[in-house]
Amino acid sequence: MEKQISRDQERDISLSGRVCIVIPSRNAREFLDQTLFSLVSQAGPFRLHIHVQDGESSDGTLEAAEAWRLRLQAGHVPVLCEEIAMSTASEADAGMYDAINKGFTKLQAEPGDLMAWLNADDVLLPGAVRFAMDRMRQFPEIAWMGSRPSEADAGMVTTKIHEPQVYPSKTLAAGLHDGRHLRFVMQEGSFWRGWLWREAGGLRPDLRLAGDFDLWRRFASITPLYTADVVLAVHRRHAGQLSKAMEAYYREIDELVIREEDKARTAACWRAYEAWRDAEPFASGADFSGSAVVFDPSRGAWEEETRPLPVPLRPSLTQTITGQPAAMIPARYVSGFSEPQPGSQNWNLLAGSRFASSGANRVEFLVPRRRVYALQIVCRNFSKELRLSVRRTGAEVLSIAVPPTGHERETVLTGSLYLDAGANTVELLVDGPDGAPQRGLLVASVGVLPL
Repeated sequence: MEKQISRDQERDISLSGRVCIVIPSRNAREFLDQTLFSLVSQAGPFRLHIHVQDGESSDGTLEAAEAWRLRLQAGHVPVLCEEIAMSTASEADAGMYDAINKGFTKLQAEPGDLMAWLNADDVLLPGAVRFAMDRMRQFPEIAWMGSRPSEADAGMVTTKIHEPQVYPSKTLAAGLHDGRHLRFVMQEGSFWRGWLWREAGGLRPDLRLAGDFDLWRRFASITPLYTADVVLAVHRRHAGQLSKAMEAYYREIDELVIREEDKARTAACWRAYEAWRDAEPFASGADFSGSAVVFDPSRGAWEEETRPLPVPLRPSLTQTITGQPAAMIPARYVSGFSEPQPGSQNWNLLAGSRFASSGANRVEFLVPRRRVYALQIVCRNFSKELRLSVRRTGAEVLSIAVPPTGHERETVLTGSLYLDAGANTVELLVDGPDGAPQRGLLVASVGVLPL
């Protein structure tokens, strides 16, 4: 007779060393080779089991998947982990989430296995599985981990690496991470333990677009999401994706995922979050703080941290000419700039960015020592032929032509400043073509770094 174990005993089971990854596919032949290559090239002390669950494709997707399976079976692919097993299936399904459920059922994932799914047009970065396995062994309390979202174009050229973010269990379970209130949890680069999948009950097969959103809500009611400050996967953006059908996505959330009896709780949680966010001084509190895994360069080790929304995980880090890391010293906005702008989920814009005026925009740096500092200005430019000049003590120390970016990306302007110990006022002046509106430069952050 098979021995039954309790839910608490399942949660205490250590990682088995087996990693189960499902790829749901339908007519994904164009991208599948890159996706599978990113999986079979994963290296480390683990056993990787891949299953492609195809939805009766007509473009050769299943044949491409079978070709990879046969290459692996014949030993024609170098295996850089302990073992790679691959299986495929093609059958009718009710949609992507039904296919993922079918795939994990075929893999028979156990409570101690590590699980993930990867869409057939996305990729894992080298070392992703090794990182997830190492961190979850280092911190046994972590049952669910994500990473910094990253996007690429159709040719898999990286176009954006998002700011790191944390996801409090309270706001996740309430359904606020829907892109309208707070940032999405990106599926690619997310890993979890097998017992969590079992306890949550897997994906809802009746959902077509918001199945991951629904699963994350149920995961969050069981265990925290830890966000690793590292990029583990890349999401490919191209025409024809389900993720582009946002109106239908939100309709599915509002009509099928968040039940009527839950809507009042979701609204109350949002009001509480807004009150907490707008408190002066900025309030602390566990309700709106999330868990993170970050690298401490002074110790050379990964550590757990708790951070409040919507603060980035830590100040920017870089290597100085001495080879030692140093923390960015942020500027204090003094005058000239607009009021802080609200954040935008659609444009991946953190709250607090400010438009520079056409006059002198003054910032102040409080630095510990008299020395040369590297200046870094992160901004978006909505005008052509825009130039930014930097002045200190009345003298121009830097003049930069700012490339137009729109909301597609941010640009980083760099230079150097000689600052005295204590408070230093620096002026940023924006110039454009005659008659052009001068509200074209949106400044996300200004900081200096000791050299």
